[in-house]
Order: sequence, then structure tokens, then C-alpha cells
Amino acid sequence: MHFKLYQLRREFFINISIVVFINFLIKPFYLLFVETEVQNLLGNDYGLYFEVLSFVFLFQFINEPGLQQFNVVKLSQTNNSKSYFDHLISLKLALSLSFIFIVLMSGLLGGYNLKVIFWIALGMALSSLFILFRSSISAHGNYRTDSLISALDRIFLIIILLFLMQYYANEFSIYWFVIAQVCAATLALIISIFIYRKQNGAFHLRWSKVWNATLLKKLKPFTIIIFLMMAYTKIDGIMLGYLSTQREISVYAAGFRFFEAANMVGVLAAGILLPMYSRSIDDKTGLMKLVKTGTLILTFLLGSAVVFLLLLKTKILSFFYDQYTEYYDVVFQYIILALIPLILIHVFGPLLLSMKKLKILSVIFFIALLTNAFLNWKLIPIYNAEGAAIATLLTQTFAALGTFMVAIYEYNKLEISSSKQ
Repeated sequence: MHFKLYQLRREFFINISIVVFINFLIKPFYLLFVETEVQNLLGNDYGLYFEVLSFVFLFQFINEPGLQQFNVVKLSQTNNSKSYFDHLISLKLALSLSFIFIVLMSGLLGGYNLKVIFWIALGMALSSLFILFRSSISAHGNYRTDSLISALDRIFLIIILLFLMQYYANEFSIYWFVIAQVCAATLALIISIFIYRKQNGAFHLRWSKVWNATLLKKLKPFTIIIFLMMAYTKIDGIMLGYLSTQREISVYAAGFRFFEAANMVGVLAAGILLPMYSRSIDDKTGLMKLVKTGTLILTFLLGSAVVFLLLLKTKILSFFYDQYTEYYDVVFQYIILALIPLILIHVFGPLLLSMKKLKILSVIFFIALLTNAFLNWKLIPIYNAEGAAIATLLTQTFAALGTFMVAIYEYNKLEISSSKQ
């Protein structure tokens, strides 16, 4: 048991090292050098893209109702037949098509640009397919392979966008930007399918109404969590669109980009921790050691990022953005501070998922959604992008504290129940 724990902790450390190395090289380069140049080329039109992207994310629970998380937990704890994945991928394709259709119909009713919505939705559908194949690779214990291909879509996107901006800068538009994302996601998906087939053999599409209905019923708690997480984290951009201007959305997006760049390590670390938690769920001592390892590493990584970004915020923002003013600094500082509570969410959220405490996690995120919506409604009309940033910080803090306290409580219950056996 101790040797198994040592292997898991060692594997986590190796994989988080790979993830950090890849993401500090590739994903921040994309966000901070490539996408910032996209925003500079598009100007305030980038605010339109950010608003539409936030709107499409509200429907992500249809495209991804928790299949990835369920797949990781299921395959990590059981030896499933190949037919399981055959049914799963068939259902995923049907959900992705439904997602694109519903987003288009909702966008039509909301008065959004349907061309932009279609390409964003298609790109998100392809990206989620790529991540689903990655989750299957990881769930079979191939953590390093998953870590190594985690940034594949961004590599392709960087290459495509650099080419377009180098040779077609004067013609570059939002449409080119979103179509480039579709092309990059398609290439990454093809490679992930090849890797999956090489490691696990061929898969075939199998359709079963009974199987799908059973799985969707099991996924219902995951679906609710996905929707609530997307809603409470993406509602800022939508409410800024209704209550403020595209200029304010662009200022908020400028800071949020750095938030996303730093948070990528946390998101990927949570993805690594979930299958490890699931494999160690019966070893309470080992489970807590994994929690401590994850907490220490993420505190160091995200804490260092926060300090660095806040100390150099003026130099960073003025370097990257042509339209920089001191107002960017004000909005930026609140958004970046929101990274600190996310440490708890990335460590203890997967712990609750592995313990299958989905209802209480849904309650936390539902309250977070209501809190964020209320704060945005009150603060945006007065403070614009700064108000949305303050709302983000306060909401993430509440969600983090709630997740942490519930996870510790449930872990203590596990200890008590196991001591009685």
C-alpha cells in the first residue's frame, strides 16, 4: 500500500512537472503573445467575441454533461469492456450536434451574430471530443501521454494564427480567428484518436437508447455541476455586454486572459488528481497525503504567479495592449487575486468528485452563481469592468471556502466510517 502511494505521489509530481513545463511554454505563449495580438488587431471588436464566447459557454453542459469526469472515475476504478467507450463516443457525438443546434437557436433569439456563434460552438464541440479521448488515455493509466498532448490544440492554433497575422493582418477578422480554432481542434482530435487506437485498439460507434438513457441519468449530477460552474464563471462577460460597453468587456478580457493563463496549471492538475484520488479512495491516509501534495504544489505555483503578476502588472499590461490605460491595472488586480481561492477548488473539488459528493458540490456552485449574478447586477452599472472583477474575486472566494469545508467534513466522515469497520 505504501509503495502504491509512493508511486501515485511520484506520478503526480512527474506529471504536474510535465504539465507545468508544457503550459509555461505553450499555453501562456498563446494567450499572452498570440491572442493579445489578436485583440490588438480586432480592437473593441474583441469584446464582441468575448461576450459571444461567454454566451456559448452557458450551453457547454449539453456538449459536455460530465462525460469526461465520469469516464475518468469509471475507467480508473473498473476494468470496462471496449463496448463502453463505443457507446460513450456515440452519445458524445449526438450531444455535440445537439449543442451546436441549441446554441444557434438561442443565439438567434438573443440577437447574437450566428456566424460567430456557429464557429465557436463547432470549435468547442471538437475540443471537448479531443479532451474526451485524452481522459480515456489518462484513465487507462497513461498519465504522461495525456500530459504531453494536453497542449496539442494550442500548438496548432499558434501556428495557424501566426501565419494569418503575418501575411493577412489587414484582412484579419473575428471569423478568421474562430475558424482557426476549429482547424486546430480538428488536428488535435485526429492525433488523440490515433494515440487512443494505438494504446487501446479500435473503437466502433454503438447506439443504444437504453444505454444512453441510463448513462445520462447517472450523469445528471455531473451535468448540473458543469452547468453551474460554467454559469458562475462566464456570466460576467454576458452581463458586461448587457450592462456596459464592448470597451469595458475588452478591458475585462485583457485581465481575464492572464487569469486563464495562470489557472491552466490548476485545471490540468485537477485533471491529474481526479483519477489518482479515485484509485486511492479506500486508502484514507494515502488520500490525504495526495491532497497535501497537491495543495503544496499548487500553492507554490499559483501563489508565485499571483505575486509576479501583481508586482509587474503595469509593465505587463502596457507591453501587451495597445489601448492600455491605468484602468487596466485596477481591473487586473482583482481578477488575478481570484487565483488564490482557486487553489482550494482545484484540490478539493476533485476530492469531492472522487467521493461522489456531487449534490453538495452543486449546492455550492448554485449559491456561487446567484452570488455572482447579484454582485454583477449591483456593481457593473456603477463600476463597469472593475465591478465585474470584484464580483469574480468575491464569488471564487465563497466557492473555494465552501468546497474546502465540505471536503474536509466528508473526509472526516470517511475516516469515522472506516474506523468502525
